[in-house]
Amino acid sequence: MRVSNENLAVAQLLADAGDTAAALAAVRRRTRHDAIMADFYQTPTPHLRLERRLAAVMLDTTGAIAAYENFVALRQRRPEHPPWRAE
Repeated sequence: MRVSNENLAVAQLLADAGDTAAALAAVRRRTRHDAIMADFYQTPTPHLRLERRLAAVMLDTTGAIAAYENFVALRQRRPEHPPWRAE
């Protein structure tokens, strides 16, 4: 799966440097391509996991819950046996 991860990489670097607010802003700058690929592959993106964690650290309860709900919704839609997996 090829998803543009520039914002994710920037967010990781900022979080590692201790700038949680900027990291949260970076991870929330997902592109339309990221959203399309997450929907196509029906898999939670690393963006949602990182967004949830950073929002919780920043005490943004609403943002953390929204990211978690998006993550869970994608997990529930994921097929049990993806078409590319051999049975």
